[in-house]
Amino acid sequence: MIGTTPALYALGGGPVRLVGQGVLSPQVAFSRASTAFATGADGTAWQAAGVDAPRLSGAARRLLMEGQRTNLIQNPGNAGAAAGPLGSGGALPTGWGISTGINYEIAPVTRWGLPGVDIRFVGTPNTANARALSPGSFTTGTAGAQHAFSALVALVAGALPASLSSFVFRNGSETDIGVTFLPGAAPQRLSFTKTLPSTTVGPQFRWTFTNTTTAVDFTLFVSAWQVEAGGFVSTPVFPPAGTSAASTRAADLASLALGTARAARGTLAGTFLLPQAAPAGIELGLLQLDDGSEGNRIAFRIGAGGVTAGVQVVSGGSTAATLAGTAVTPGTAFRAALAWDPGGVALCLGGGAVQSYAGAPPPGLARLLIGRAAFGEIGPLDLHASRLPDSGLQALTTA
Repeated sequence: MIGTTPALYALGGGPVRLVGQGVLSPQVAFSRASTAFATGADGTAWQAAGVDAPRLSGAARRLLMEGQRTNLIQNPGNAGAAAGPLGSGGALPTGWGISTGINYEIAPVTRWGLPGVDIRFVGTPNTANARALSPGSFTTGTAGAQHAFSALVALVAGALPASLSSFVFRNGSETDIGVTFLPGAAPQRLSFTKTLPSTTVGPQFRWTFTNTTTAVDFTLFVSAWQVEAGGFVSTPVFPPAGTSAASTRAADLASLALGTARAARGTLAGTFLLPQAAPAGIELGLLQLDDGSEGNRIAFRIGAGGVTAGVQVVSGGSTAATLAGTAVTPGTAFRAALAWDPGGVALCLGGGAVQSYAGAPPPGLARLLIGRAAFGEIGPLDLHASRLPDSGLQALTTA
């Protein structure tokens, strides 16, 4: 399980490290009302983090922060699966379906930290028609709304035959292609985003053998089927082991009580990584100083419908200033510094020009929210006790 590791403390009056490599300071209050998954230090295998346990993700061991998401697939893992030849003792997970026309052998397993099944394709296909594998049991979505589809697959034994040109991961009721791929030894988490044409359209893998004379023998591992409302995919969500039901991963919440001195002035400097652009109409929050409400806040975020990291200053419920910021690249880490004092607010990204607002910060600032619905990673993140000069902001954010 992933959990909180020993604290890092500031030395010699220097900055307080709120997020370090694999470390979350005990000064930061963290909560999440569910278990959740994150990749481990190898960047490939997944680990489960228990309720209220922060996720320190990937080789960089940054703090992973996501908003709430529900997986509408009821059985994304291997509940109900049985080992053996399909139809002769072996069984797919409850609700899953697969086309006939070749022999299959099923084995429920856990690979790369995720529950799923090995499916062995063995024998000679009896037809060249297209075949499909689907997880079935799809809880009703919202027709006309964007949903992100994802699943994990890997070739774990044998070799793909020449008679198999490719696999397709797609929306099950449509003829358009989501993702075309060939399974390999490394796990692939495939994803695409679609507007649901109806309320019960789920994903499927689809493939075609081009002839019926070539014997095949290969095994695929399949896991982590997911359909979630939203414009991009998030980390895998599973129901409790052995059960089948749509399941929700609660939001990650991380906050720091500022106190009088920190509320008056300070500088936050850190590294951020978001895998995706912000979808239309939705901001991805990175840092927010506020009074416990949305009416008075300094928000560093990715603006809705794009990739621009900027700052919005809101006082008394009205926008006092907007610092336009800079476009960032999804999937690439960037450094930024946010500073404030009674004379105003400043932002610097990547060592570039400092943007400033020369006006009083919002009144009543009392807390810092870290990674509020960011759907991304943060760390390291340092809190300095003063508003550093512009040259200091540039130095801290230069790669």
